[in-house]
Amino acid sequence: MNIFETHPKPLKLLLTQIHNGELALPDFQRDFVWEPGAVEELIESIMRAYPAGSLLFLKHSGEGFQVREFEGAPKLKSAMSTSYLVLDGQQRLTSLFQAFFGKGEHVFYLDIRELSETEDIEAAVWHESRKRAERMDLMDIQTQAERLFCPLSVVMTDGFDSWIDEIMDHRVEKGDEAKELRATLRQVNKDWIAPILEYQFPVVTLSSETPIDAVCKMFETLNRRGVKLTVFELLMARSFMNKVSLRQLWDEAQEKYPVFEEFNIDPYYVLQTVSLLEGRTLKRKEILDIRPNTIMSHWEKATSSLAEVITFLRRNAGVLSPSILPYNTMLIPLAAAWAKTSDIKGPAEASRRDKFKTWFWASVFSQAYEKAPASRAVADFKDLVRWIAGEDRLPFGVRTLYFNPEMFTDITPKQRALYRGTIALVCSNGVLDFHKAEPLTFDYLQANKVDDHHVFPQGYLKVRGEDEWMNCVLNRTLIDKKTNIRISNKAPSRYLAEIETEVGKEKMEKILSSHILPSSELRGDDFESFMIERAKMLFERLKAQVGRDIPLAQVAYVETHDEIDEEGEDDRMIPREKFDPTSINAYPADLLDGLPKETEELFIRFTESLSAKAPNVWFKSNQTKVVFWSPNKVFCSVRLSKSGLHFTTYTDGKDLKDVSPIVQKDRGGELWGRIKLRRLEDLSRVVETLLESHKRLQIAVKEGRPTAWWAMTRKDRSN
Repeated sequence: MNIFETHPKPLKLLLTQIHNGELALPDFQRDFVWEPGAVEELIESIMRAYPAGSLLFLKHSGEGFQVREFEGAPKLKSAMSTSYLVLDGQQRLTSLFQAFFGKGEHVFYLDIRELSETEDIEAAVWHESRKRAERMDLMDIQTQAERLFCPLSVVMTDGFDSWIDEIMDHRVEKGDEAKELRATLRQVNKDWIAPILEYQFPVVTLSSETPIDAVCKMFETLNRRGVKLTVFELLMARSFMNKVSLRQLWDEAQEKYPVFEEFNIDPYYVLQTVSLLEGRTLKRKEILDIRPNTIMSHWEKATSSLAEVITFLRRNAGVLSPSILPYNTMLIPLAAAWAKTSDIKGPAEASRRDKFKTWFWASVFSQAYEKAPASRAVADFKDLVRWIAGEDRLPFGVRTLYFNPEMFTDITPKQRALYRGTIALVCSNGVLDFHKAEPLTFDYLQANKVDDHHVFPQGYLKVRGEDEWMNCVLNRTLIDKKTNIRISNKAPSRYLAEIETEVGKEKMEKILSSHILPSSELRGDDFESFMIERAKMLFERLKAQVGRDIPLAQVAYVETHDEIDEEGEDDRMIPREKFDPTSINAYPADLLDGLPKETEELFIRFTESLSAKAPNVWFKSNQTKVVFWSPNKVFCSVRLSKSGLHFTTYTDGKDLKDVSPIVQKDRGGELWGRIKLRRLEDLSRVVETLLESHKRLQIAVKEGRPTAWWAMTRKDRSN
């Protein structure tokens, strides 16, 4: 008897069946566990019409198994409404259902401008947490229209054509410009959205008469084999065909370099390092294209360099264990640059190591790897190699490092990278244990269950009503389990006195100093003074580790993305109260990717000229634009393209040389205009025009005149 049949089924039908309960899960299926990054990859495969595996269904008779709906789907009306149960494909179908029906904790978007200009689907598909998307107004059609961000949920709900009609009502283009934009959107629909609707999964359907023990056996087998193959495993299979055993190479590397196991290093890191050494990016498809012989030629250099940089960070940057490493991704450019510059010897070797250390600390505390870490790693690898070779251009994290001791109070375990970075900063000070004043090591941390704990105990602070900042990193340090139990809810003065009777005063002071803990404030149980003093001490330690002075990040009210789009409209982002240290005065390397050298030179020369003539001007960048502040309000923004630089600048409603006014009275647009810079010989003229704009804005602010609401600070808007 044939107990199964195979048919292709459209993705749209499958997701609709999930929504109406016709397709459900047997209750023994595990919960949805995919990370949003994996969902992005699956969406990209679907949009490219790549195979994404087959699905296994069981025709449901209403008996045999308890059933439940997919995560995010409406509650099942009854078990009898379910026609099929999914045995294999739950993670994929849940991912696609949540993405295309707008369910779950993350919202997935398609950057239309990115896709139409570069056709880079990996860059165009991105996600945001639902809460953050709501705060940033990304759920609002006005914002979507302004930024051309399409939520992928419209594909299966209202439809992309309806979304086009809706956003065109909110765009400023008229006539031919509107026709051109609509044509672009329709082309995106044809090339990228239609494949989603047309995509079909091969579906194997088991008969409802299939014995339960057979179903359980099949599910058990699938559960063992159904884990998605990693890039390393795919390349391992290809290498085996070429008589190269990547598995054996990796086993030997782990045996040779114990730090790989201690830091839970993924062999994929080695392949990523090889990719950088080969001049490739860290995109999955590029790494999959690396030939086995190429991997072999770089393998020893890549593995030894990766092991050496981990050891380097352990000895020089306080990264004693993987739980203290701020960003795993940082290991890749560091290992590749280490390998590329390993032939440097003599006195230059000390300078090389100092630069690696500076880059590490600066990149951590500028939060350079918070966004687009893969792209950042590629750029940093190139910049690090050039910088170590003697070029003046600083790597991104080094030139964008702005910090303020006050910012330590905002760092909690939720800010994982900065939190770990601060703990590493403490460890880099030669941190000692609380028993014998001996240096902490990886082995000691493991053997004594050392973890980061409160210095002023939680219970103690709650009783005193001083618990607002109790979980910030200033009130944490590495303490072993026994000592933490001993501390309990005691006042610092009390538990320090108890420990001091055993180790002596001299060792006690040495221990506190190694943890960068202010002794007098601790012994006086003065929590507020302790916080202030420790912040100062940590900042001084950070400057010492970076090896240079660190400009103070100002504290002010600014927008999350303070920018004006090409039409002069605001992006309506929710403001926050502190400058982002990753973007103040940042040279936006990401903006230059894919642009001609002429545009890069034009932009560099422009920023140098403007900064020299108006030193109080600073700028922020994202992946598409740069916004200049003067110093507390936007006076111009610039979009970079293949044809040059496109500025939107403040005019005060009056004529400004070579500037075309923006007429949009309901939004204050008459105060703004556009100017283009396409040739280096026009640089001086355009800079002079923008300096006049700068001057006009300062006068308007001084006189209290309106300058358009999107350029206001949060404080202005509250008045």
